[in-house]
Amino acid sequence: MPKVKHDIPRWVRVINDKILLNTEKTAEFFGVTDHTIRDWDAKAGGILKIERGWWDIKAIMEWRSGANEESDAARKLRAEADLKEEQAAKARREREILEGQYMAVEEIHTEWARRISEVKSGLLAMAKKIAGQFSDPDLRIEIEKIVSDEVYDLLEQYSRDGKYTPTKKKGRKRKM
Repeated sequence: MPKVKHDIPRWVRVINDKILLNTEKTAEFFGVTDHTIRDWDAKAGGILKIERGWWDIKAIMEWRSGANEESDAARKLRAEADLKEEQAAKARREREILEGQYMAVEEIHTEWARRISEVKSGLLAMAKKIAGQFSDPDLRIEIEKIVSDEVYDLLEQYSRDGKYTPTKKKGRKRKM
């Protein structure tokens, strides 16, 4: 009768009834390099490595034999289910558009431009409003200038051309 060895080598682990080998012994077991083992894991979507440096031998063997590959019928069924989900999502979006839950991009750009214009007008009026609180005319002029300069600096920082800058509408030329 063969003698049973009870102490497990350091390159073997058993976790949740899975037998794991370290990277070196896994590569040796399959007769490949450790780089190949890592490539296999990447191709398999990370299911072969249980934790850093420890590999599920059974999972590698099943993956290498193709046992985890889907049948043609299963792939077709999954594709049909995906298609139906996409069609349902499209129908949902179309319904939401009809219900007014979405706005045209141009309308959003116009609304934002209008709001920014309102903010700009309010900021520019603020200088006169603040300065008007002071009774001394020289101080009033100085305060208005300081606040106006700050407002113009702020507006200059935020004024720029770009993708979301609304285009100016061309007016009709009148015939004379």
